Amino acid sequence: MHEGRYGSEAYVLYRSEDKKTTAPPYKYGDLINEDYGPSMLGAIWTTWSIAVIFVALRFWARSRVVNGLGASDWCILVSLIVAAAMSSSLTLEIGSGFGKHAWNVDVMANYVPLMVGFWASVLFYFLSLALTKISICLLYLTIFTVESARRATYAVLAIVCLTSAYTVLVIFTACIPLEDYWNPNKPGNDKTPSNCHDTQWYWSCTGLTIITDFLIFLLPIPIVGPLKLPRRQKLFVIGIFAVGFIVCIISLVRVFYLHGSQEIKVEDMTFSTGKLTYWTALEVHIAIAVACVMTLKPFIVRFFPGFLDPHANNDNSPESGATGAPTAASSEPPLTVGRRPCRMQRLSWIEIRDGGCSTKRDAGEREGAIQTVFPSFPNSSREDVIR
Repeated sequence: MHEGRYGSEAYVLYRSEDKKTTAPPYKYGDLINEDYGPSMLGAIWTTWSIAVIFVALRFWARSRVVNGLGASDWCILVSLIVAAAMSSSLTLEIGSGFGKHAWNVDVMANYVPLMVGFWASVLFYFLSLALTKISICLLYLTIFTVESARRATYAVLAIVCLTSAYTVLVIFTACIPLEDYWNPNKPGNDKTPSNCHDTQWYWSCTGLTIITDFLIFLLPIPIVGPLKLPRRQKLFVIGIFAVGFIVCIISLVRVFYLHGSQEIKVEDMTFSTGKLTYWTALEVHIAIAVACVMTLKPFIVRFFPGFLDPHANNDNSPESGATGAPTAASSEPPLTVGRRPCRMQRLSWIEIRDGGCSTKRDAGEREGAIQTVFPSFPNSSREDVIR
């Protein structure tokens, strides 16, 4: 991913023995002054804004409809803030010449801010992805009550935490001392060469990131498959989990561009690796949006009641409240992802018949609030709840 540029840019382009200005090759013609910078800035901040919208919708849905924010919600908010820090670091890189042809960049004058921005963007890139994955795992733990599913989720969460800690350690030891990464010409470096990682370390981080991507989004499939739900609702539940594979696809595309950047001639690395930045921003910000999609069922039920049930009545029908929220008379209670699993002391209003799906209203629940429970599975002491 973005980290592979440590080898190509940090150790080849900017730390080469030849510091002379690169002359533009004849073949570029009218494209000699081409600059990816403006389009990269647009892509970075547009995708971040999309992530902001999804996080805002998630907080609305969880606080106003589901009536409670959890650890997964705060974790995704921190991930969004870290993503903003990554976007700011990428902006610093672009302002220092990244996205331009090398012959249009004063490498010596812009070296330090360019490399500081690059190092910081890699750190925040991994931290944001890690926080997003942790948020998804925490959300799974509020949905799954089948013990085997919860154990699997805890295992994946542990893997994510360990691999993320390893990656952060690699980044903070990119060079020893770390300052040598962005200031290799400081006094004394000619006598004591820098001890810096080669690209194999960063490729290992890339591989671990992709593996955890697939683990997280494959995890719910065996749980959702056996559910006895209306066809459209079941397709929706499967869809909101399957949409996570978009992140996996983006990650693989970035690997393609990362590998390609290793083959590019270093003379124009500031321009040639620009496309990698598009995919960096896209992966981080879309991952946040995907994590929020899993919690937006209350929003859809409230404002688009016919989306999941084609026979749903309009907002003014006697079976629907003034806000469109279903009432006890509704024929099909809503299915919402992200509610805390039902505690044992609150099971008095849940009724399970023959492995099917049934609901009852609790007298203590507020008007319009209905819980739908999963059918019980073997070896499970509790029912899976999606509110």
